[in-house]
Amino acid sequence: MKKEGKNIYTFLEPGDMPRANASILFSGLSLAILLITILAAFLMGGQGGLILGAVGLTGALFALYAFVIGMIALARRESRYRLCVVSAIVSGLMMIIWLTVFLNGLR
Repeated sequence: MKKEGKNIYTFLEPGDMPRANASILFSGLSLAILLITILAAFLMGGQGGLILGAVGLTGALFALYAFVIGMIALARRESRYRLCVVSAIVSGLMMIIWLTVFLNGLR
């Protein structure tokens, strides 16, 4: 048990949220993949084809996995909700961005 601030006690250690941290990590990885694929598609003149599609699908799956892990972390009672909410929101936004990229590519 550790005292934080005035009369506030917590039973959680600083490294106690591996799921929320993993969710943020995978969301950041998805964002990095998105930026790399956009840059590569721009430099190739839109002729990336199958390789950029496969990399983009991997980035979208990372975002989906991050969202699921973030929601699992949010469901835990003893978790810090701020970090879990941030991870779920960021990964949800990444899923929406990937969905719009894929739907624009199918058009």
